[in-house]
Amino acid sequence: MSNNKPLEKNSFLKFFEIYKDKFIKILGLNAIFFVVCLVLFLVIFFAGYLVNTFMGGISNLAVSLLFLPLILLAPLVSAIIKMCRDYVREVPGFFLEDFKNAFKSNFKQSIITGIIQYVLIWLLIMAIYFYYSISPEYGLMRTIGLGVCIFAAVVLVIMSYYVYMMIVTLDLKLKEIYKNAAIFTFLCLVRNVLLTVILVVWIALAGFFAMTAIYSQNGFVYGFFFAFIMTLFFGFIFYTVAFFTYPPIKKYVLDPYYEQHPEQSSASVTGKVDASKVKQNFEQEEKELPEFVYHNGKMVHRSAFEQEQMFTDVSEDE
Repeated sequence: MSNNKPLEKNSFLKFFEIYKDKFIKILGLNAIFFVVCLVLFLVIFFAGYLVNTFMGGISNLAVSLLFLPLILLAPLVSAIIKMCRDYVREVPGFFLEDFKNAFKSNFKQSIITGIIQYVLIWLLIMAIYFYYSISPEYGLMRTIGLGVCIFAAVVLVIMSYYVYMMIVTLDLKLKEIYKNAAIFTFLCLVRNVLLTVILVVWIALAGFFAMTAIYSQNGFVYGFFFAFIMTLFFGFIFYTVAFFTYPPIKKYVLDPYYEQHPEQSSASVTGKVDASKVKQNFEQEEKELPEFVYHNGKMVHRSAFEQEQMFTDVSEDE
C-alpha cells in the first residue's frame, strides 16, 4: 500500500463531522487568533507611522524589525494546533483551561520556531527580490534562482504543517522536529499537496471576497468579508492542518514506537498493560523505567503522569 495514499471517503466524511461537532469551539479559536493578529498589526502600523514620521522614511532593515512582533504568534499557533489536534482525536476537554495549558507548555519551543521561521521568511523574500531584479541578460540564472527560492518556500510551508504538530505532540528537540518535518514533507507528498491545494483555494476565496469588497465599495460586502475573516477563515485553516498532519505522525512515529516499546506507553501505568510485570522485567535486566510515557497524545514525564493518576484516583474514591 502506498504511503502517499490520499484520504479515503470515510476520512472525508469524518472531516466534516468533527468540524460540525466542534464548530463553536473552532469559531472561538478563530476569534482569539483574529484579535491577537489585529492587535499586533495595529502595533506594527503605529510603530511604522512613528518611524516614518521621525526618521523621514523606512529602510528595508526597519521593515524587517517592525514585523518582529509577529513572532509572538508562534506560541498561539501551537496552542490552537494542539486544541485542533484534540478535536481530531475526539478527546473531550475544557476550552479555556486546555488552551492556557497548551500555550504555556509549548511556549519556549514555539518562540524559537517563530524566530527561525521569521529569519527564513525574510531570507527568502530577499533572495526572491534579488533574483527577480537580475538583468534579463542573466535569464538562466534568474530563472533557476527564482525556481529554487519558490521550491524552498513551498517546502518551508509544508514543513511548518508538521513542525507545530510535533511541538505539541512529541517531546523532541527542535533539531529532531525539523528533521522529521522534512521527512514528512516528502513521505506524505500526496497528502501534503492535497492539504496545500485546499488551503490555497480557501485563501483564494478570502482574496476574492476582499477584492469584491474593494471594487464594489459596498458596506454589506465589506461586512461579509470581515465576518468571514473573524469567524471562519483562520479556524478552518488550523483545523484542516491538524486533521491532515496528526494521522501520519501517529502512524509513522507513535504507533510503531509503542508497538516496540509497550512499557513506555501510559497503558503500563494505567493498568491496561501489567505495570508490575513491565517493572519486574526491567529490574531483572537492571534497567530503569523510561523517563517519558505517551499520554493524551504527547510524551510526558512519568512522574507527572503518575501524580496526575494519583489525584484522579483520589477524586474518584471521594
